[in-house]
Amino acid sequence: MFKFMGDGLKRLFLKEKRAQNENKLTVMVKIERLSEEKFRQMTPELIRIYISAYSDFLEYAYPNRREVKRYLKWLLKGDP
Repeated sequence: MFKFMGDGLKRLFLKEKRAQNENKLTVMVKIERLSEEKFRQMTPELIRIYISAYSDFLEYAYPNRREVKRYLKWLLKGDP
């Protein structure tokens, strides 16, 4: 079982299961809402992930950390 982004905005658990002699992969996902306090704790890491993810797509990225933070807050507000 893998845990993505600690106890981030939403916890995401992935479970891999490979059948013997098969190349099939089953992924189970569980998403839970977290508190705003936990979101605030994770904000620096989420900003780092955002900047890293958009490093090759600068024309689509927010230009600075402040704008990224505002975007993440907007996401939380719209989809807690």
